[in-house]
Amino acid sequence: MAQARASLGFVPYGEESRKYRRTVFEHKDWLLHRSNTRLFDNLKNTIKSGVVRSILLEVYTATSIAIFVCMWNALILNTPNLSKVFLLSLPLAPFTLSASSLGLLLVFRTNASYARWLEGRTTWGRIMAHSKNIVRQASVWTTGGREEMQMLRDRVWSFSRVLIRNLRGEEDETKLVAEFQERGISSTLLIDAKPSLRPSLALRELTLCMDKLSMDDKKKVEADKSVIIMGEACETVERIFSSPVPLVYTRHTARFLSSYLLLLPIGLWR
Repeated sequence: MAQARASLGFVPYGEESRKYRRTVFEHKDWLLHRSNTRLFDNLKNTIKSGVVRSILLEVYTATSIAIFVCMWNALILNTPNLSKVFLLSLPLAPFTLSASSLGLLLVFRTNASYARWLEGRTTWGRIMAHSKNIVRQASVWTTGGREEMQMLRDRVWSFSRVLIRNLRGEEDETKLVAEFQERGISSTLLIDAKPSLRPSLALRELTLCMDKLSMDDKKKVEADKSVIIMGEACETVERIFSSPVPLVYTRHTARFLSSYLLLLPIGLWR
């Protein structure tokens, strides 16, 4: 979150923090992650945790209901004639029996979310690997000059960058245009096109650029295999982005969990 603190002056949380939560570990980060004192460091920063601050509304709501139940029942108990009718109380057995079902729902959802994250990370790794592969092959096989390699490098970078913009949304548009200008890439075709069409257009420009390289045709075919894999990877990340965990399942889990937590204080009264 150092970037967030440098640009905003504070560390945001919730939806605002997503653009800054793109953790990439280095050696020093692994040393801290494996530190013997990490338990105390994590406990010390509990109040500052973005996760804790994100669920404060839910915690306040459940706590308020618990306080209300305690105060209401304490008041009703002082009026014997009303205690049997208006006392807020539920048997604890339904909560005990449904706890295992709720746990399974949460575990399945967590596993599905992690599987999607892992597939996305693996796919992005393939894009990075084959982008480097294209540049490596071209730098060895082409007999052209520095300008050809510069153009190829820009086309490879453009594909990854417009794909990032397509996934991050409108908030990344200004930064995308600025980075294109900084690199001196004057591709009005990519900038003016719809964000959803930009990755395909970037692959097209990359293919045209490779076709113009001073390289043997057989070697061009070999290098084009990486472009094909990058296109398949593009479809994979777009599929993950556009197809969330089934909404019926997530909404059912949210309803179940909300009802469980909000009614639990009434069940725990006795």
